[in-house]
Amino acid sequence: MACSPVTIFDDLADRVEYGRHDDPTSALDSVLASLTHLASASRDRGLDSSALDELLRWVRDAAQTGYGKDEISRIVDTMWRPQPDHAEPAMGTLPR
Repeated sequence: MACSPVTIFDDLADRVEYGRHDDPTSALDSVLASLTHLASASRDRGLDSSALDELLRWVRDAAQTGYGKDEISRIVDTMWRPQPDHAEPAMGTLPR
């Protein structure tokens, strides 16, 4: 039975909200390998990989932080970069 995108994003949101990152079927180490290959293949074919590259950066940051065995929802903990008070919010930061 296929899941709808709404169901998938609802589940992901619940996992982030409640700090549940223990689904072994989507470990960041595995996602990192898949995204690395997908982004590389996209670039090799002349496709714009900028969205994949950004997701790949977030996944890599989380894996390098020690979350490699956790699921993809863990990237939320590493994707927001605080900025100094005088700086404009950078991509990947929550507005104040």
